[in-house]
Amino acid sequence: SEKNDPMITRGVADIAMYRFPKVNAGRKHFEFIQTAIDVAGGGNTFNIGEGEYPYPLDINGNDIILYGMSRTGTILMPRSTLSWAIPGYPQYDSHRAAIKVYGSFNIQIKNMTLDFDYIKGNNVAGILYWNSEGNIEDNTLQNMNVPDASGGYYELMCYFRAPNFSPEDQADIVFRNNTLLRTGRVGVVTHDHVNCRIEWCLFDKIDSDFGYGIEVGSASAAFINENTIRGYNTWAATDHSASAGIYVENSFTTGMALFKPVSILHNDIYNCQYGVYIGNSAVGYAGDVDIHVFLNQNDIHDNSTIPPEPSGGVVVTDEGRDMGSSVFIDFSLNNIVNNGDHGIYIFTNGNGDIEGYVEECLIANHDAGLVISNFGSAAGSRYLIHVQQNSFINNTINGENNVTNVSWDNGVDFGNCWSDFPLNPGYPTQYNVPGAVPMIDHYPAKNCGNLCDCFPGDPNGNGIFNIQDITYTINFLYKFGAGPMPYPLCSGDANCDCKVNISDITFLINYLYKSGAKPCDCAVWAGKCGLPLRK
Repeated sequence: SEKNDPMITRGVADIAMYRFPKVNAGRKHFEFIQTAIDVAGGGNTFNIGEGEYPYPLDINGNDIILYGMSRTGTILMPRSTLSWAIPGYPQYDSHRAAIKVYGSFNIQIKNMTLDFDYIKGNNVAGILYWNSEGNIEDNTLQNMNVPDASGGYYELMCYFRAPNFSPEDQADIVFRNNTLLRTGRVGVVTHDHVNCRIEWCLFDKIDSDFGYGIEVGSASAAFINENTIRGYNTWAATDHSASAGIYVENSFTTGMALFKPVSILHNDIYNCQYGVYIGNSAVGYAGDVDIHVFLNQNDIHDNSTIPPEPSGGVVVTDEGRDMGSSVFIDFSLNNIVNNGDHGIYIFTNGNGDIEGYVEECLIANHDAGLVISNFGSAAGSRYLIHVQQNSFINNTINGENNVTNVSWDNGVDFGNCWSDFPLNPGYPTQYNVPGAVPMIDHYPAKNCGNLCDCFPGDPNGNGIFNIQDITYTINFLYKFGAGPMPYPLCSGDANCDCKVNISDITFLINYLYKSGAKPCDCAVWAGKCGLPLRK
């Protein structure tokens, strides 16, 4: 029994001079978490003392707060699992969960470590919320990875699903300030009528294995803000499905008709196969579900893999226009830099509907900056995309257009900044966007032809790093010498911290004489600091 398990550490429930059992709720004290839940019931805050708790939890009640007395010292590390056993869903009876929350409201899990190393496996959820609401905050969740080579594919760290709710009455989940390590296939996955707020979290896959940090699936909505997501960089060994930091899709929605909003704001996404993957590309899976993605002010960088695996910053796709499926994109003010094959890749397989805007983004250092394509002709695809006021810098191909109904300016005066503009056949009056359906940017920014003639750490502007750059920076900072050329800030900023100071002198000395790191290039600098401007 739980009581006789030697793995349970005896401890105190809170800081006091008296010895209590490990868990307390008000004036009641319990030795085990499940006993406290069963006896004390809803409306209680359970203060959980330090120690290791080796049993699963089954929660079916309202207004329960599980509060660990120490994020690192209160450790839930189950050795066994519970059947999902969801009434009306017998197909999931064989699925397992370590913490099962069913039909409950305001279930909060806070300030502890949840370690799933003993129970990780296919069709296992570390935390399952089914038709339930609540908060999961200030925790460390870890050890759900099962390697592909060992048969891993369906390990779920957190699964939130609410089929009994509705588009008008969604189950609200707040997932905040958590650290997720070795997350399994997905760190957080949402399905059906869930509205999940995910913010201030770290998602780190760590092991080279297939998966996503966050999957916003089927009919669910999400607000994803100020997270760091990294390490989802390996396609699936079995079917070569692509990994991504964030995956937004509308699969398994046949028979549904709804609006699916997803906001992705202020996130840092890197070292993944794809930073953000939006849309369903499989035939027959999507219903009349309109995905609206607001992707604003994110840093999506260094998401690349070893060939033949493809990689990129952002993918947008759609399949199922004949069923009403569509994707609307509102992309603005994102830094999309150093992401392998594509900065942004937009495509359908002949039966998709994609509309929206890409504006005021920095898209730099890719094989292709922005590509818009169509494959197949099943029922015909629809595009209505506006691309304007972006900076396309140092991509092998800055833009490629292969479909109709795409505008590369706003039709009045705002086009894009192209680093290869002087080499374009339309120079100096227009930029000809190549592709199967070539288009024209009628209003390219005229002062962008030499945008990346800035070399951070080369203040004298001669294209060479040497002792003269050190001397030049010293003279500028301390002897009233001339400013860095041609850009006063970018050209003098050797360490790419958006400032010119003594740290840049030290950085150059280390690079030139102590095998230190090389100064970054212009596109990376612009991603951190904004576009460099001449005086």
